[in-house]
Amino acid sequence: MLEEASKKINPGGIILIATPNPSSFAFRLLGRFWPHIDAPRHINLIPESLLTTKLKDLGFDLVVKTTNDKGGDHGIGSLGKE
Repeated sequence: MLEEASKKINPGGIILIATPNPSSFAFRLLGRFWPHIDAPRHINLIPESLLTTKLKDLGFDLVVKTTNDKGGDHGIGSLGKE
């Protein structure tokens, strides 16, 4: 899916990704009781470092990344493509 997004996004375009962070303290503390697992919507939890590396390999540049988004109560990363 990321490869397809990379092919279709225009130069200067932005991709916004919101995903639970399985590397978070809350996940380590609560384990399977962590509310952001939200099964069955989240089948695979992808660590933000892996996701960021994959997107950079596809030519995206990191613009903003946060794991403390008070407004959405979840981490959001935003990457732009040149």
